[in-house]
Amino acid sequence: MFPLDQPSQAHSTALGGVIVEVSLSGLAERHRNRQADSQSPRKNNNGWFYFTEIGIGTPPQSFRAVIDISWSDIFVPSVNCIERVCLHHRQYDHSQSSSHRANGTAVRLHHSGFYTSGYASLDTLRIAGLAIRKQAFEEAIKLKPVPLWDDVFDSVLGLPRLQVDDPESSLRAVSPFHNIIRQELLQKNLFSLKLPDSDADERGELLFGEVNIDLYDGTLTSFPVSETYSSNRAAQYFLAPGWQVDAHSIAYGDQDGEMANFSLAGHAAAFSTVYPCISLPRAIGEEILQYLGADLLNRIDCDRRDAMPNLIISLGHNATSFLLKPNDYIRRNPQWHWSTTCQIEIALHDEPEDGTKFIVLGSVFLARWYSVFDYDNAQISFATLKKKA
Repeated sequence: MFPLDQPSQAHSTALGGVIVEVSLSGLAERHRNRQADSQSPRKNNNGWFYFTEIGIGTPPQSFRAVIDISWSDIFVPSVNCIERVCLHHRQYDHSQSSSHRANGTAVRLHHSGFYTSGYASLDTLRIAGLAIRKQAFEEAIKLKPVPLWDDVFDSVLGLPRLQVDDPESSLRAVSPFHNIIRQELLQKNLFSLKLPDSDADERGELLFGEVNIDLYDGTLTSFPVSETYSSNRAAQYFLAPGWQVDAHSIAYGDQDGEMANFSLAGHAAAFSTVYPCISLPRAIGEEILQYLGADLLNRIDCDRRDAMPNLIISLGHNATSFLLKPNDYIRRNPQWHWSTTCQIEIALHDEPEDGTKFIVLGSVFLARWYSVFDYDNAQISFATLKKKA
């Protein structure tokens, strides 16, 4: 739950809202009759994280947060943080917020390999034009970050469908998205997402309460969410947030038409904005990677990328197909300008002993489509992104 830079300018849009351009981290705000708000996700140049600006407090203090549809709790580095790493991040000062309410309970959090500890507080969380009252969060006074958690962003904005209770996190606060729903801040409890292109310096859009028909072609194809759970902790990390649908199959092959097909009947397809890869059961993934000629680190020479096969992932009982071209699932890291190798964003996992079957469609998949995560109707929808002019 975190703060938002003060806008430098605002102007009306053709959509009838207001868009506010802010810092280089890329926040845009659209406010449609107080019913829909949007922000612009940006990728972290050191990885495939997508982040936006959020604000906490009155007046709002500005922070950069990773967008994570698989996460509930929230933290912000405190001005009282005793770690040197906090000097590289924006810090929250509750003494400067008139809407702060102290709690003081000692808490700890764990998110994707980094750990925090501090104490619980309540304050107003601001996401573009939305003001979420009495949002519980952790004021972190100790941080143990992983290498990719650098000074580009300060925290995490969680948008799960279901409340996520991580056993290594003790805050157990209501997520920002669920507080938006409880406080009836939107007419439609959904958010839509366009992630920025990983190969271009562009902005994406996170829009609350509405869809932006100017960003996609054709119609949205909707899938009911599935309800798959696992006793395996690694599997449950992706399944517990509830943004999942039924998988059908995956196919690959030469671009001239011949395809090899694998059934994914009985598998859930879980979506993630912070996980970069498509994760497949080991036997299927290994065969695909062998066909692609990947090395032990799942890399190929970039000169070979255009000749690689398409991937077709089919979802739902009607086997709706989503085509990924080589440039979609094989990426050149912008930090590796000196390298001639590209990363194949396919990962492998062993299916849990409890029999849970699942795949993970991470940001490499979501970046290819306009997506709508609809809480009220318990469905996820996709459409083809408009081509750049």
